[in-house]
Amino acid sequence: MSEASANAVIIMFAGCLAAFVLTILLIKLVGPKLPRDHGREFAVAGELSAGKIRGAGILMMPVFAVVTAAVSGFSLKMIVYMVLVLLSMLSGYLDDRSETPWSELKKGIVDFVICLLMAGALVYFEPETSVLDYGAVSVPVAKPLYVILAACFLWLMINAVNCADGIDGLSSGLVINSMIGGVAASYILGTQGKVILPCAILASVLFAYLIFNSEPSTVLMGDAGSRPIGLFLGFVFLRMGNALFAIPCCIVLLIDGLLGLVKLGVLRSFKAKKFMANLRTPIHDHFRKNHGTSNQQVRFAFNLVQILISFAFICVMLLVKG
Repeated sequence: MSEASANAVIIMFAGCLAAFVLTILLIKLVGPKLPRDHGREFAVAGELSAGKIRGAGILMMPVFAVVTAAVSGFSLKMIVYMVLVLLSMLSGYLDDRSETPWSELKKGIVDFVICLLMAGALVYFEPETSVLDYGAVSVPVAKPLYVILAACFLWLMINAVNCADGIDGLSSGLVINSMIGGVAASYILGTQGKVILPCAILASVLFAYLIFNSEPSTVLMGDAGSRPIGLFLGFVFLRMGNALFAIPCCIVLLIDGLLGLVKLGVLRSFKAKKFMANLRTPIHDHFRKNHGTSNQQVRFAFNLVQILISFAFICVMLLVKG
């Protein structure tokens, strides 16, 4: 290993350790001052969340942003990316602490504006990413069109992670799982330098959060955590230059979180009351309510399925690459 590589590993390890320790300290010291959850009205067993610390994302995401910017040498582009992550966190926190939850329209517009800004920043700082790429096929896209498409993709990722955040440890585990698949794919593509460091730091923050969010949890990250995490997860695949790789690497999150949007969109647009009538969304609620599956079983099954799909996808990539 060269001296430069050794230094990079040391910096990454130091950043991960700092992120892990700082997250634990902030949740322990400042967490009790955050708002308490009132229970989730429409979620299965939502009343069990009542009284738990909510909105811990307001503590987690600044740690992620500051440590990531620091270990990246406070480069301008990373500072801009992290500011946008924090902007997403802030919008989620304001919703978390609001006595009257934000309307779907308000949340959707705010999220999409932030997604447009993130997509625009990525194209400005790293214009080589503005392609539709899937393995051997790479198609350049006009930058204005790419910004719109990338913003839509980021918006979907935000909603996927947000909707999947309904069982202790589920969304965090799936995000870590998905990032591992993305980083593995980036090594095959040779783009790991763009994603491995921030992914490792976010994983460290999430591992620290899981100490408090493992069942029975005492702390919930709320929209202040799930929205910026979804934004960043989508950003990882865009920065790799292969947004479509999110389909296999994040497939469980996408299905769990986005089928509800599909169902709601069809019901409202076409008044098709029988569409997916027997399917409760998010999907984790369907298994818990309709099949009596425990939270532990859902977490295990969802993560196992994602691991198997990611592993199969990486194997196929290796075969194609020869």
